[in-house]
Amino acid sequence: MPEADALPADMNRRIESLIRIGVVSAVDHAAGKCRVKTGGLETNWLTWRERREGATTDWDPPTIGEECMIFSPSGELAGGIVFPGVPSTAHPPPSHDKNQWKRLFPDGTFILYDHAAHLFQINLGSTVLTLTRGMAILKTPFFLVDAPMTEFTGVVQIDNLLHVAADTIVDGNVIIGGSDIAAGAQIDGAGNTNHHDHAVDGVALGGDVVKTKPPPPEPPDLTAPRTP
Repeated sequence: MPEADALPADMNRRIESLIRIGVVSAVDHAAGKCRVKTGGLETNWLTWRERREGATTDWDPPTIGEECMIFSPSGELAGGIVFPGVPSTAHPPPSHDKNQWKRLFPDGTFILYDHAAHLFQINLGSTVLTLTRGMAILKTPFFLVDAPMTEFTGVVQIDNLLHVAADTIVDGNVIIGGSDIAAGAQIDGAGNTNHHDHAVDGVALGGDVVKTKPPPPEPPDLTAPRTP
């Protein structure tokens, strides 16, 4: 019987197609689908698996050339689901440390957590944020805090120039280890004003600009195109 003869071959085909390993050959980001080359053939557009697609959702599309697995519950590739993330020679893992979780991006940026060292790090070019138990370190060419109010509850140490563009209010004592240089008038709590100038070599008087220190550097233009 032709139908009986065809049944074993069809079963074999379905069994072979239950799980296949292939390489992503095309990605349609708008549709959320990709095509995979596997075993000398290329699939139709298939949905890939994300980590979560419920109340919380993820978006992490596969890339062309990424090795993957296709799971086809019925043995039909047309109904398969693509599971990206199979390590390969073209896309090796970003770490071989058993204690690390690391995510590497195409531009070299990476996120890392070392659970043995209790260290979390975000590395974005010249900006590096490192968090450990009891300490946070930020290294960056420019740091902007855009907040209507900022409060520090502990000791603050500044190892370089401090430039204050507006009034400064100090409720406690002011201890000065060096010279107290004023380019304008000095007024004490009793309302006494020294209307005479304290001439200091190299310092302008009155409302002129103090010449002993350079002005603070201008922040970089973060909207300007960056050259690689």
